[in-house]
Amino acid sequence: MITITRSLARQLRAVFRRAGIGKAHGGYGPRMLFLADQDTLRIRAMSNDAAVEHQAGHQGGPVQALLPLDLLAACEGGKPDPVQLDFSVPEKVTASWTDKQVPVVLEFDASVPDDTLPPFPSLPSSFATNEPELWTALREARATTDKSAMRFALQCIQFRGSEGKLVVTDGQQALIQSGFSFPWTEDSLIPASEALGCRELPHDQPVYVGSTEDWATFRIGPWSLCLHLDKDARFPDVNRHVGDPHAATSRLCLDAGDVDFLADALPRLPCEEEQNWPITIDLNGQVQIRGKPADQSRATELTLTNSRLEGDPITMRRRSLTDRNTPPGSCFIWPEGTLPRIPPFTPPR
Repeated sequence: MITITRSLARQLRAVFRRAGIGKAHGGYGPRMLFLADQDTLRIRAMSNDAAVEHQAGHQGGPVQALLPLDLLAACEGGKPDPVQLDFSVPEKVTASWTDKQVPVVLEFDASVPDDTLPPFPSLPSSFATNEPELWTALREARATTDKSAMRFALQCIQFRGSEGKLVVTDGQQALIQSGFSFPWTEDSLIPASEALGCRELPHDQPVYVGSTEDWATFRIGPWSLCLHLDKDARFPDVNRHVGDPHAATSRLCLDAGDVDFLADALPRLPCEEEQNWPITIDLNGQVQIRGKPADQSRATELTLTNSRLEGDPITMRRRSLTDRNTPPGSCFIWPEGTLPRIPPFTPPR
């Protein structure tokens, strides 16, 4: 007998779904593995590119069983009401719980894992410890990727081990976040899984990061998320587009209120073409952001009254970072922690 809760079933189902488990080929397919010994229950699921494990306390006999993911959909709920899983009938599991004071009993197929089951990724021998902020940073990083990219691996997050940085770009904007610790020195590419930074996992606990030859592992509380390293993909040289701050002759100092204004207004600013959504930034006496659709003669202007220019007047256009003609340094650089970050820009459709 194994006991889980309806709220854990909902959490498991959400995390598995975000990791692409049950939809992608390989791994356990639309199944999960329950492994229980005298004091620990491990619930595992995996695809070719992702694997998730949840650990919980257990009292009872040993269990090794493959169960359908549909079981989670059937018994999930918003409260920690108990769900009893009975394995007394061979090749079956009986799940029983109470839904609004009404007893529910459902039977599902079960099987014993054998040698044909692909091995679960082995855990790293050591982990680097990070503050909970890493989980939020990963959520922001994956929101700045491009899953439809073909030429470069813009669907990946670059982990710069020696620098402790997360680097992402969707070809139009780049996000570089620093101050983290990874147990490797080289640059690694990890697919920007929807499970990274997901709100279903704890966001107030330390994040432990480790790696083996083919997998990167993130541990938060009782959860472990393993993602397959992408060793063959190419990633653009984002550094080429980020100039040396000390060599800059012009600096835009954004007021915090103007940052909030831009976050709200930029997605609604008209632009002339859909792929790169270029805007003009005019720093000449005033700080102005302009956008103009191709079929209009006049531009729409946003004037940032509380922000200021330091240095030489300059006018620039926001362009794609994968464009080889984009000049180096054609982006803004703000000192870390001085201003809130503008959320990833999603053009209007």
